[in-house]
Order: sequence, then C-alpha cells, then structure tokens
Amino acid sequence: CCLFFSMGTPMLLGGDEFLRTQKGNNNAYCQDNALSWFDWSLLEKNSDIFGFCRKAIALRKKYAVFHNKNFPAKRRRDETVFPHVRWFGKDLKSPLWEDRNGRIICCEIDGRRFSMRRGNYVLFLILNSHAISHMALLPQYKGMRWHRIIDTGLKGERSFAAEGKEPLSKEQGYYEAQERSVVLLISKKHRKA
Repeated sequence: CCLFFSMGTPMLLGGDEFLRTQKGNNNAYCQDNALSWFDWSLLEKNSDIFGFCRKAIALRKKYAVFHNKNFPAKRRRDETVFPHVRWFGKDLKSPLWEDRNGRIICCEIDGRRFSMRRGNYVLFLILNSHAISHMALLPQYKGMRWHRIIDTGLKGERSFAAEGKEPLSKEQGYYEAQERSVVLLISKKHRKA
C-alpha cells in the first residue's frame, strides 16, 4: 500500500497485485519452472487484494502530488525537502527517525503547495507497524475537514472509500490507526449541509 503512495514511479512486479510470489528469488528470469510461472488461479483466490490495488492505482492517477517528476526543491541540514511534503511522528512533531522502537510515522502531502499542478486538498498518510493501535494527531486547516479514503484496519469493502463518498472523520483532531495498518486521509473544503 505504501508503494502506491510514494513519489515518482512505483516499481511493482507483475503478479504483486494478486499476491503471486517467487519465494524470495529476485533472479527468477532464468527459471523456467513453477517459481517464475504465473498461477492465474491466485487472481480469483485473492480478488480482494486485486480490487484494492485497482482502486489504489485509480487514486494515484487522480492526485497529481504522486506524479512528481522533479528533484527536491531545496536542501536543509543534509535533509532532502519537498515543499509540499512534511513528515511527522504521531504527535505532529518531527519523527524520531533514529528510534528503532518507533512504530508509527505520518506524512502530509499538501496539494495546495504542489508546484506542478495545485489542488485544494491535503493528504495525510499514517503508517502504523506496531502490534497495537495508535492515535495520530491531525493538522488543522481553516475551512477544511478530514475524510477517510483508506484504512486497512477496517475489514473488506470498508477499507477503501468509494470516490466522492469519503466519510467525514468522526474526530477532526486525531485519527486512531489500528495495529499494523495504513491510513490515508484527505482534508478538503467542507460544505455545510
């Protein structure tokens, strides 16, 4: 899931979208056997992950911030900086990159500051690799509200909201990321009913 929302071009191996495996062998090009063959029955068996990947690809195409073709805009203290990307820990402070026990990291991708094609939205990605859920604080923007696009901690169809029908997050100040989950939220202009 994280690879789909990386900057640049995600490098996926054919069959990843339905959980095909080469059992750790990255040199399977010379294997004319079951190791490199496609087992197409996996497509039906893992249709849920295939559907999730299709939706993630469509989402990636929709938001220009994922199509960055430029190098970073500037450098600061040996840290590469994109003007529209900020990294946080769960408390909206700088992430503790050096903390090997740190299990949650958040990334804000601001479509309003993206130089190639601006959009009136902010995306917030929460990556929780811990075995317990964590509350992540959310940045606040005037006139904008957070909506859930993806939460892999939810089961089945609920994990990926239908386009244009992203549910409003119940709590606007924080989001609870379930154990070992990826969450993608979008902050957009709020229209009062």
